[in-house]
Amino acid sequence: MESEFWNTLASSKVSGFLTIVASYTNLEIGFVLSLDLPLVMQLTGLRVFEYLPLALIGLTIGKLGAGESVLARFANYLRVYVASEGLLAITHVLWVLPLFGVSIFEQARCVTPTMDMPMRLYGRKSESRPVQFFLARQRNIRSFAIRGPNSYIGWHLISLPLFRVLRLLVSSRWAFVCALASVLALALTLPAWGGEQGNASASQVQGQFGSGRKFREIIGLQVKFYQGQPQSDLPSLSDLRVRWVREEIGWDQIEPSPGRYQEFPPALKERLAYYRQHDIGVVFLLAYSNSVAYPATREAPYRPADPEAFGRYAVEVARILRAEGVSFVLELWNEPHNSLRPLVGGAWNGKPPSPWVDHYVKMVREAVKQVKSFDPTIKLLTDDDMWILHYWFLEAGLPRELDGFAFHPYTKGNPEEAAVDFYTDWVKPFTVVDPDRSFGSAVRRLREQGQTKLGKSPEMWITEWGWPIGGNSGKGEVSEEVLAGFLPRAFIMAEAAGVQVMCWFSAQDTVDGPMGLTTNDGKRRKSYYAFKTMSEQLGDYVLVRQVGGAKHPTSGVQAFLFHGVRDDKLVVWNVDGSQQHLALHGATAIDALGNPVSPEQGYSGGARISFGSAPIYVSGVRAEEMTEASLATPD
Repeated sequence: MESEFWNTLASSKVSGFLTIVASYTNLEIGFVLSLDLPLVMQLTGLRVFEYLPLALIGLTIGKLGAGESVLARFANYLRVYVASEGLLAITHVLWVLPLFGVSIFEQARCVTPTMDMPMRLYGRKSESRPVQFFLARQRNIRSFAIRGPNSYIGWHLISLPLFRVLRLLVSSRWAFVCALASVLALALTLPAWGGEQGNASASQVQGQFGSGRKFREIIGLQVKFYQGQPQSDLPSLSDLRVRWVREEIGWDQIEPSPGRYQEFPPALKERLAYYRQHDIGVVFLLAYSNSVAYPATREAPYRPADPEAFGRYAVEVARILRAEGVSFVLELWNEPHNSLRPLVGGAWNGKPPSPWVDHYVKMVREAVKQVKSFDPTIKLLTDDDMWILHYWFLEAGLPRELDGFAFHPYTKGNPEEAAVDFYTDWVKPFTVVDPDRSFGSAVRRLREQGQTKLGKSPEMWITEWGWPIGGNSGKGEVSEEVLAGFLPRAFIMAEAAGVQVMCWFSAQDTVDGPMGLTTNDGKRRKSYYAFKTMSEQLGDYVLVRQVGGAKHPTSGVQAFLFHGVRDDKLVVWNVDGSQQHLALHGATAIDALGNPVSPEQGYSGGARISFGSAPIYVSGVRAEEMTEASLATPD
């Protein structure tokens, strides 16, 4: 039997499988070594291969037709093993500090911790031979208490006496089930233990805060080529590292007569080719009323916005965009309370009776039905600029197949605040924001309302957001300097709220006033350089957690930690605008416009930097030291 076992193990299929596993393991280890990271970073990420011997043994025993006694004994031990590993897995999730693993496929992830044990707590002997010392302590242990900054050792020691108890439990099926249910219930009710550990939690790395993807994926821009922005500005999109643009062409240009559709103009096709070549997605706006092909009549006054005709137009645009090979989503109309309400009638805030709301929802249903029949993978978004209107759209019956909401969170105040407050009367009967009036709470509440009505969590897209130069910010005029600070703050707040894409309004002023990154004569404003700096500094980083400001999201110091492959980065600003200071501890910083921030000597003699309402980007920070208490104090 033994010789047959080894012969089977050496078969071509098994050896080929082992060769693939070994090659992948060596590839991952080589990748980690190329980044000058500790080898333990990758070995912990490859723990899955601990279970490969069990799989190979099972394979060979099956091929040999081994007796039932072998399998029965194996299954008995496996039940004990699974029970103990399940208990350890639960304790790891709830109480153990995470360890980041690095993979050639996923450059940052959280894996089961194994080596994060502060052995210096146990003296010099533990430092020189930590593994032998740790095992000796396990063998001689009789009783102990969990203490110290790392509970990992304690939970492994607890598992030793529990192992015998678990073996008794698994001998009875019902006892085993009851015990497992009790452990799961306890795991769900106990709070995470350990306080502010400093390291990023697994939930943060996996995207329960923010989106969990690289920051560059949110970066969008409203272009103005269809309003006169020169086509020669296309390379600026690459300079700004734009990931999404918002484009449009009028319905009447695509369909000048019923059922007769035109191809896109050559200039638009040229832009689409540029987007495709530079991996830029397109938020394509489907608008506005088509009185050329569908003029109003006495019998059909709303014919310029006929729902079925709008659906056919949406399908035709989707067909052309698909043929052009660009990534795209379809945005169904633009601010219908401004452009559709005058045609159909109703209240400006959508409160019933508002025929324009019902008509818009009919258009959405038709577009979603027809486009999804053409290609169910195409995403479609509703649109309006006020928080309340999507609540009324949902009440009117948006289709469940809709993919998400596009909204324009314009406000006269800071990016951290919504345009409405908790007591705004014209949004009743809905509550669209928390008492703190925070932007993040408005996004969360709208998403939750969508979840309730649609049975799924809708994607949230900001397709316009900006401020006009010279406008009122609530605390004075919006100058170029103020806007340069608002821009990265708005993008970071959107990413923290889980927004899919945010399109800054806009690339150039054209007909909309001084809101562009450039003027109509091509001059680049400070907001252009703020956009460029933000993309360069954060594009390849992942938002991990909010270090400061979570308890006061609309005032005071706000700080967010970003994780990159090689280092971590802190972005910090003060909503109130007063000067604050941050100790450097060997880190470096640049301001919102990309200029180095010169350190100064603090009261304690150490280096510090000053910041105000405009964000600064601090590189080389130690993530484990980033707490709200460590951030800043008034001058």
